[in-house]
Amino acid sequence: MSAKQELFGDYDDIMFCLGSSLRYALGRKSYAVGLVAGVITKNIPLLNQKWLINCIRDIDDYIGIRERWSDREHSYDNHCDLSTWLNLKQALIDGYEEKNFDEPLELHGIRKTLFHLFFEKGGKKQLVGTCSTVDAAYAIITGFCEARGFAVPYLRGWEKDGVLNIDSGSHTEFFKLELKDIARG
Repeated sequence: MSAKQELFGDYDDIMFCLGSSLRYALGRKSYAVGLVAGVITKNIPLLNQKWLINCIRDIDDYIGIRERWSDREHSYDNHCDLSTWLNLKQALIDGYEEKNFDEPLELHGIRKTLFHLFFEKGGKKQLVGTCSTVDAAYAIITGFCEARGFAVPYLRGWEKDGVLNIDSGSHTEFFKLELKDIARG
């Protein structure tokens, strides 16, 4: 067990280092993704309004870059990293809303990320929901399958052409999470 040590530097210095770590980790295929997102998530109660807004904007910028690069042969990063960043963005939005700042996030041009989730069978697509995180998509898929009497043995996904294809255990039916943010227009 290690003893707690005092942090040196003022609040703005530490926030600058945390913001720099976030910007470094965005889009990387690295251990840094989970580490940075985890440290930020644990410290949301300490973050001020300015830092919360900047962090959410940085993640939004990353999502926009990711959408523009999705048509390339090699993806910009792994879909599991996208899930990490979307979960962090949602946690930051929740943290902002819990603090009851005078200015709503919409005033700063920030809104939740929304994706369409489709069920595909025999070449036919059916919209089953919209969600703001990959974890939320997995929850929708599980509920959709259970309502039809199908127990989901696993969920796994692979990304191709800006779509996260999700296999829920069937060999003929798949879910498609279109990774274009419909809230952006």
